[in-house]
Amino acid sequence: MIFGFLGLLCWALVVAHLFARRAYGMVVGAARGRPARAAAVAAGMQLGGLLVFGLFCLAGIGLSRHFDAARYAAFAVVPGCLLYTPLLVLAVPGGAGGYRHVRGDLGELGADRRVARAAAWAAGPVAVLGLVAVLSGLVATFGA
Repeated sequence: MIFGFLGLLCWALVVAHLFARRAYGMVVGAARGRPARAAAVAAGMQLGGLLVFGLFCLAGIGLSRHFDAARYAAFAVVPGCLLYTPLLVLAVPGGAGGYRHVRGDLGELGADRRVARAAAWAAGPVAVLGLVAVLSGLVATFGA
């Protein structure tokens, strides 16, 4: 399980790096210089990803109950993880630096300081909840 999680983390980091400018660009463009809009868009992106991941998990629960074996949940949970974790990684706070990396990336794309701060602080807590959901889904699917 540890190697699978490390593989998922590597996947998420690579894909997030490749698509960060596009995702952050959507937040900056939709914000139009307003911190409240930036916060709503950034949190909405994270909530939308978490909702889609939750639907994949529900499909996995349905598969495992239909076939009466928990291992069949992996056919839905793994694709959900592969889709959601790159989005999740974009907003997770980075250790002691907090949201500095997110604010810096948003600032490079033209967001002023207030907009970048609002987007980072709105998306971050949702991303932490998403991280808990992903870990819970993996543990429930594959065991400890």
